[in-house]
Amino acid sequence: MRTESVRGRLPQLAAERTCAAAPTVAKPFKRCRYCSKEWRDKDDFLSDPGVYLGGKKAASMRGFIESARHGLLIFVHNVEQCGSTMLVAPEALIARSNIA
Repeated sequence: MRTESVRGRLPQLAAERTCAAAPTVAKPFKRCRYCSKEWRDKDDFLSDPGVYLGGKKAASMRGFIESARHGLLIFVHNVEQCGSTMLVAPEALIARSNIA
């Protein structure tokens, strides 16, 4: 009988444990979709020797309307077994105090 009562409460017990033990984790600035490497902030991303600016793309797609004024920057994650490209809006690299 004891097994049934505990079994019925497993989802609740798991939720309580998860909420109590889950630390607050800041969202990374950028994550590589191919190899899952994360950069915690823009300085970490820009100072990584495995990341370089591959070019600029005019923002002609509707999904990037907010970046239409400046286009998008194309960064290449140039490390062994990756080589993926990442799009970054220039506004994400500018300090908030410098945005007019």
